[in-house]
Amino acid sequence: MDFFERMLEFFPDARDEYAEHVKKYDEILETVIMEDVFAPRILKMLKDEKDSKQIENVFKYIEETVSGNNFHLINVLEITLLEILGNYTTILGKALKYMGPKTKALQRKADEALGR
Repeated sequence: MDFFERMLEFFPDARDEYAEHVKKYDEILETVIMEDVFAPRILKMLKDEKDSKQIENVFKYIEETVSGNNFHLINVLEITLLEILGNYTTILGKALKYMGPKTKALQRKADEALGR
């Protein structure tokens, strides 16, 4: 299953916005979709921390993804979601509770690349 299809299962309310992006750009621009569609939802989910099971499931899937060998997708996650999480120390603190070891390492790498 495609990464973004799976993300849409976690965030079904993002379907219309996702489709608009694909239509607007006539292709799937992974970084744009992560930054504009999924990252805001993940940030809100972490900020509210109302559904810990969903948070666990999302970060378990992210961990599985960054543990794989799709280096393009790993890079997309590093330069979008993980960099964005690093912008919000309180939210990052919450996210770290749910991240697996490879996701944590990639998040640290993202922060170091930005000089944080």
